[in-house]
Amino acid sequence: MFCINCGTEMSDDARFCHKCGYDRMEETKLVKRKRIIEDNQVKYTIIPKFNLKYYLLVTLIEISFIFLLFLFPIFGQTIFYYPIEIVLSIIICIIVAYVLIRLVCIKNKYHGIEYNFYLTKIEYKTNDLNKVEKNLKYSSIVGIRIYQNILERLCHIGSIHIYTNVYDRNTRRKRLNRSDIFIHCVEDVQNQYQIIKKIIEESSPEE
Repeated sequence: MFCINCGTEMSDDARFCHKCGYDRMEETKLVKRKRIIEDNQVKYTIIPKFNLKYYLLVTLIEISFIFLLFLFPIFGQTIFYYPIEIVLSIIICIIVAYVLIRLVCIKNKYHGIEYNFYLTKIEYKTNDLNKVEKNLKYSSIVGIRIYQNILERLCHIGSIHIYTNVYDRNTRRKRLNRSDIFIHCVEDVQNQYQIIKKIIEESSPEE
């Protein structure tokens, strides 16, 4: 190897340069300091957006099941005692109210969600009522995958799941943890997945 200060050739295990006296430990400190600075700079950010079409379809499917299992028997009996117009009006009001409340609640959950990818870690945070801040080191990640159900494909969105290993005290072995970070409602999910995967694979190992 060569001294980075004067260019003189020196042995690999030498700490000081025999010509200029340069301390190789200073080089290590500079590398660590540079890594700390770089790790405070965001390389990529994903901000999931509320997808109205997707959640409207999901909500309507939920209402269909609820109506068939619970509301239909009830209204089926009341229709014999009240005019059908009144029964239908009540059903429509309940459905509209449920849809609006459900969509507003889901939309509020997306407020402030942000996934920042740094040099060696992912930072996840939200600004909703259930405030969450979480850091995940790339060194602990063992898997990343895309998931798309039928409705997500119709709405051109997808989910990205990031997994780690956890220690199971019962079996005394490491096992795959359930999705540590679940990024939902990702637009252009294939491209986003490739970018995230590349960042994680190219991340610098920790000292």
